[in-house]
Amino acid sequence: MRNRGVEYLRVSITDRLGINSGNKAEQKPSPSNPNSQGLSLSDAFRIVFIHNGLGVCYYRFTDAESISSQDLAQFILDVKSLPGTRLPTLTTSGVTLVRMAGGLKTAGLDTVNIILNSIQGDRY
Repeated sequence: MRNRGVEYLRVSITDRLGINSGNKAEQKPSPSNPNSQGLSLSDAFRIVFIHNGLGVCYYRFTDAESISSQDLAQFILDVKSLPGTRLPTLTTSGVTLVRMAGGLKTAGLDTVNIILNSIQGDRY
């Protein structure tokens, strides 16, 4: 059996985002921690930086809809600057993707996964 290190890390940037029926982001407490302020981008980068030093090179970022597009683009640039980083990915509901797409592309985001709650257009 070969001993393989961990190369993949999923980081939820905030746990306070909820999507209401009008597709607008609303802040609400996490059921698991009602007093949580969520994970700041500087906290998330520190986690990525530490894991990068341990050999992690693939990152998936989730729950970024409440982050400003400029801040998220800078975060992606910072992550991409770490040695060995490959294929940073953003998983999103797509609600704010139109606003963020240009900056994220410029920052070097490699992949975007869009999660749809329904394939029926009138429900999304």
